[in-house]
Amino acid sequence: MRPWTRAELAPALDAAGFDVRWHGDMAGAAFDPDEAVDLVGVSQGGLAALYYLRCLGGHAHVRRLVALGTPFHGTWAALAGLPALGLVSAGVWQSLPGSDLVSVLHATAPAPGEHVV
Repeated sequence: MRPWTRAELAPALDAAGFDVRWHGDMAGAAFDPDEAVDLVGVSQGGLAALYYLRCLGGHAHVRRLVALGTPFHGTWAALAGLPALGLVSAGVWQSLPGSDLVSVLHATAPAPGEHVV
């Protein structure tokens, strides 16, 4: 299986409602398919990374996901963002308990070899 490139991954995540931004020198690089990478996701970034692992085939390219402060079961704290961001940011809605995203992640079995810390 060949690696995902940024050009392929960004539209897939965008279609799923994620706000995808690329940073750093590796942004335009494709990774060697024989070399797995580690992902770090902070807060909702951990949800996006887990979606990539479980629903977009990312488990074939990721050795480990390190999730920091990720609301895997959703968080009612997202309600605080609704007045300011609720109409323009899907992320606020995706972070709520019982959201479509949280439900899909819980309904989807862990990918083979999935390692989340």
